[in-house]
Amino acid sequence: MTRWFDRIRRWMFGFVLLGSVIGCARVERAKQCQAIATTVNGTLDEVEGLAIRPDAGPDAGVVSNAESVARDRKMAKLYLRLSRELAGLSVRDEKLARHLGQYSQLMERTSQSIERLADANATGNTAVAQVAANEIRHIRDRQRATSQQIERLCLQP
Repeated sequence: MTRWFDRIRRWMFGFVLLGSVIGCARVERAKQCQAIATTVNGTLDEVEGLAIRPDAGPDAGVVSNAESVARDRKMAKLYLRLSRELAGLSVRDEKLARHLGQYSQLMERTSQSIERLADANATGNTAVAQVAANEIRHIRDRQRATSQQIERLCLQP
């Protein structure tokens, strides 16, 4: 009888331990997801701030080529910074880490494409500017899909 009771106690202890490990894993993943969201949202807020002029009025969309090129170069630097910050985050969940790595690479590609766009606009090369703009649109679609995968992983119970 005592052996049977000891076995049950060990099984119960195992289930409690497993439950606490699973609970800790969820808490850990939630912290990692929060770090990702904070990093991404902070930088994207800065990017959005560059896109919206503070003096928005009837001529808000009218900027000089030099202003546009300077703004694009700042955006490219922000995306590159974001890529590096994301690459530096410590994520233990394999799937989340893989998708985060993909997202980080997409941020770097975005930076490169925006820099190409700025260079093309600075030199008046409309053909290269069009190619770069198309690259940016394509990368944004991939960013959106990867972001949704990360969000799904973060919302999993």
